[in-house]
Amino acid sequence: LDMAADRYLRPGKAESDVLRALIEEQRAHPVSTALDRLCRSGLIIGGSGPIAPVVAAPILSSVVETTASSRAAFQPRLIEILTDRMMAARWMDVAGLSRTMAHWRALRSRQGPFDRATPSSLTDLVRGFHRGMRYYPAKRRCVQDSLALMTCLWRRHLDAELYFGVRLDPFAAHCWVQSGDLLLTDPAASVAEFSPVFRL
Repeated sequence: LDMAADRYLRPGKAESDVLRALIEEQRAHPVSTALDRLCRSGLIIGGSGPIAPVVAAPILSSVVETTASSRAAFQPRLIEILTDRMMAARWMDVAGLSRTMAHWRALRSRQGPFDRATPSSLTDLVRGFHRGMRYYPAKRRCVQDSLALMTCLWRRHLDAELYFGVRLDPFAAHCWVQSGDLLLTDPAASVAEFSPVFRL
């Protein structure tokens, strides 16, 4: 995932060989032109220390597949939901993916510390969010929808993880939100085939 350019790239064989060699700490690799291409593209940059892989907890259940309850205290207001969604769309349109993610990361740090959410409180809030999103007047988009949900959760000092994932054959990308093993945005089967490549 190239955050700055808001695109996904699939390295060719030469670039993949370089990446494998670097992972295995074989610093001297004969395919220098491939390494140069990776550096020029920004996929390899200077730094120190290892980079941990992005791993999502296995999903055991999904809010959208559970039975609805009626805890009115956890229901977000419609104006709040629509405003959060419009704000997420505005950020993506104006600032692009990289700066939007940086803004939401900073927003998360300002909203903490977070309370430990119970599955029932999360379920009530998220189902209310999804009901409100039925009134959103534009096309649904997974990134903007997920950012709006995260904002709604953080406002109540509840935390969750936002993931970007990819499927290679055929290629597709998707964004979703989960809290532990509870999926908050999709049916469980719809994200099972995606491998996480970014976590907010």
